[in-house]
Amino acid sequence: MFESATDAYRSTVENELPDFSEHQRFGFMAATALSFVRPVYHTAKLFADQDELNDWRWLVADALVATTDALDGETARWFDAKTELGGILDQLIGDKLSFIPAELDLVRRGRMNVGHVAVRMARDAWVTAKRDEVYTKSAGAVDISALPFDEAWHNRDWPALIFNGKFTTADRLTTNTFLASPLAAKMPTAARETIATATTVHLVGSGIRNLREYSAALANWREDNEFASSAMSANNADL
Repeated sequence: MFESATDAYRSTVENELPDFSEHQRFGFMAATALSFVRPVYHTAKLFADQDELNDWRWLVADALVATTDALDGETARWFDAKTELGGILDQLIGDKLSFIPAELDLVRRGRMNVGHVAVRMARDAWVTAKRDEVYTKSAGAVDISALPFDEAWHNRDWPALIFNGKFTTADRLTTNTFLASPLAAKMPTAARETIATATTVHLVGSGIRNLREYSAALANWREDNEFASSAMSANNADL
């Protein structure tokens, strides 16, 4: 992911932004800023008083901040300002890194067991490392983007729907927002643990599916390359 992020930054700065209009540049900057809202907000919450966080106003704030997960991408589309760098920032900053302070805050407040955070962080790191490996070995030729939700829905591909990246992110956001709410504070610990466990299992399942898809995509790319090389060698021999 980090190597692909470097390549995306170079491509965006050198190839995409120079051709952008002022309108598109504004959209790019707005979408980029939205990607950083969640990690900054949840990091600030780590230092807030625990009693104050039980106020319902924090639940409203949490819900509003959660919407930025969709708003950054939508903003880029509205302004026709989608870039390679924006896609990487959305995945790495807006999704992966923003969950770390949010879930550490839940642990601090006794709303989630630290084991869930460890498993989720390991899952995210493993998937990210595999994506980076596929990107590096294929020199960016293999498409490692998730299957679009609307395409999975149209094909009634239920496993793809259940483990779709957007759906699992929405599940994680919803669960974390609920567990941080005043309502969850009044629930038995076992009930909160059951909710957190369901989401963790969902995330692990989606991670395993992603790893298999990445490995299959890399294997298919290698097979196609070998076939192309063999065909080229045969043509050269005929000449």
